[in-house]
Amino acid sequence: GRAFAEIALNTIATGLSAVEDHQVVAYISRVSMELSIKALLEKAGVPRKTVRALSHDLPDLLRELDKCKVKMADIPIPVSAMRVRGKEILWNGALVTLGNVIDAEHAGASNFPDQYRYGPPPTDYQAEVLAHAAVALCTWAEEHWDSIAC
Repeated sequence: GRAFAEIALNTIATGLSAVEDHQVVAYISRVSMELSIKALLEKAGVPRKTVRALSHDLPDLLRELDKCKVKMADIPIPVSAMRVRGKEILWNGALVTLGNVIDAEHAGASNFPDQYRYGPPPTDYQAEVLAHAAVALCTWAEEHWDSIAC
């Protein structure tokens, strides 16, 4: 997931002059999020068959992750992994949470991956926001990798 997120950021750094550039960054960012959540779920002990059955549905994958627990340095007992939903992404002076970015897919926004491949440009969040959301999710996954359990 991290490699895809970094590619998305590097693409942004070169400039997004064409509509297709935004579509590519949005797609790569969503793939990064999918890979990160699936890796966390498998690390937490969720059977691969269950993870695969969730396909590419990021909101459903995130709901599955909500069932897991992670350890936090300042809290003596494991807490819900749903804390990842509150991870803030600052972009262009505005704050959005990772949960809102991922759940936008079910709120009538762009349908990942089909619309990203074949449809009009994404209608949920700008490509830059999606790239930063992918990086935020990867960072959270790395921070909690050793403690996640379901």
